[in-house]
Parts: sequence; C-alpha cells; structure tokens
Amino acid sequence: MNRPIPSLPRCLLLSVLFLACSLSSLVAWAQEPATESGLNPDHQRRDQLLGLTVDWAEGSGGGVAWFESLGLDALEALFAEGFVDPLDRQNAAPTAGEFLEYLRRFPAATVHGYAVSPEREDYRVSVEGLFMARQHVTFRARLRARALCRRTDAREFRGDLYCWYD
Repeated sequence: MNRPIPSLPRCLLLSVLFLACSLSSLVAWAQEPATESGLNPDHQRRDQLLGLTVDWAEGSGGGVAWFESLGLDALEALFAEGFVDPLDRQNAAPTAGEFLEYLRRFPAATVHGYAVSPEREDYRVSVEGLFMARQHVTFRARLRARALCRRTDAREFRGDLYCWYD
C-alpha cells in the first residue's frame, strides 16, 4: 500500500531554503582565516552589512561603533556569514540568537548594538536591544517582547516596543 509522503511543516521548508541560500556565503566564510573567537575576520563586509562607515585604524571611539535599525535580512546575513556568535550576549541581555528568533517571528522589528574593531582581541558584533514602531506592534509581538526583555536596563512597551541592555 502506497501512502502519500506527508508535507513538511512550513517552518522546516523555510529553514532548508534559508540554509541553501546561505551555502555560498558559508563556503566563502570557510575559506577566510578565522579570528581567535572563530568569527569571520572580513570587517569590511561586516561593516557593510551593519551600514557602518568606520576607519578602524584611526582608533577613535574606543574601537567600538554603534549600529541602529538593523533588520532581519541583514541580521540573518551576519549570522550566515559568521560575523555573530549566536550565544553572544551583552551582559544580562538575551543571546544574539534569541534576538534573531524574535525578528524571524516579527520581521518589522529591528535590533541595535555595536561592532568591535578588528584591531581589538574582542572583535565581534553584539546585539543590545530591540525596536518596533507602534504601527507594527501586535498583542503577540508585545507579549513576546516583554518576555524577551524582562531583565532590561531600559524598556518601553506602551507605544513603540523598545528595550536596551547596558
């Protein structure tokens, strides 16, 4: 008796599609020599994805540059190309991977954080907060943001959704 093959859940199909699309990025990343942290050392590409224009050799800003309004596509590219450690967290903040999952569920949200200079031993990208404009906020988005940002240093949940970890 032939039984039809059950269809794969949509989320699994999307995950497979995302992985397939990211394969070329991963191959390119694997060919780069990694930093001590194992992160992709191509800071020009990282800064491009973050929308940063920084002269790291200048050394101003303590070797840190902040980014804002980073959306799902750019954050996924940073993960896929090896610029973000999914377990990285800013002090008591959720992990970078948890912020990514929130953006996947609510793509109108953005994250903010900072990039550390390639000149420093602690070269990395850290996500330290979340934002969603009030016109995109749903009950579910607000509920999940409250759970994600429960130990935050600053937050707003009445209009826009906002949280920041120091």
